[in-house]
Amino acid sequence: MIEVITYADITFRVDSTSNYKTTVENLLLATQSDIKALEINNISPPKRNTDNGSHEVVVYGRLLINLPEVSKEKKVEQYIEDINPFLRRHLKQCNSVNNLKIIQMKRILENPDIEEHLTLYDN
Repeated sequence: MIEVITYADITFRVDSTSNYKTTVENLLLATQSDIKALEINNISPPKRNTDNGSHEVVVYGRLLINLPEVSKEKKVEQYIEDINPFLRRHLKQCNSVNNLKIIQMKRILENPDIEEHLTLYDN
């Protein structure tokens, strides 16, 4: 698992112009297993997109993303290209990911059996 902490600027479709903040917060809360909103800094007022006729808001916040690993041999920095498609795939009603600023990327190691390790060297 690759853990990514990033600031993201994301455009969401909203159904109505009233209660758009709670709608966006509920969308972000629905993805708690893969994407966790650590901080929501700004939610813009809804604007009508003339191309598709939907109402859109731009959200700027700090996210914690858990990317699945494809291969243990692949370096952590090679997962940068996977962040944008991952967000678009897992965030419901996401129109676009406008900007990303990666703060931290790290590989999360699987939990070794610590008790077994300690008993081997406990003598």
